[in-house]
Amino acid sequence: MSGKRIVVPEGMMRAAVEASPNSPGDYVLVILEAALRWLSENPMLPTREQQVELLRKLEPSANSVPATIAEIVAAWQRRMFLASDPDEAIKHLLNKGWASCESIDAAIREAYRRGRESK
Repeated sequence: MSGKRIVVPEGMMRAAVEASPNSPGDYVLVILEAALRWLSENPMLPTREQQVELLRKLEPSANSVPATIAEIVAAWQRRMFLASDPDEAIKHLLNKGWASCESIDAAIREAYRRGRESK
């Protein structure tokens, strides 16, 4: 293991201990430290598609200011470990105005591909 010091946030530790009440705190801490060490050495960066999605969600309305860097980073942290909802990804395909059967077939193939990727 590297010599970097890993700090487990108190709230994260408390949540982990509460989620596994039969585990001793030290054991949970070792697991959390290992996970955080891995994450610190293998940072998870958003793909270009995820960056665009985050920015769209944080776009300012007419009465607000643009998102700050901190808000963008916080949004990425919130969604970093969440699995995408395949239903939402498929819904937007079904809400299109269809010009031809060919475009319907393409959307069905894309929905199938996304469903397989989400497993």
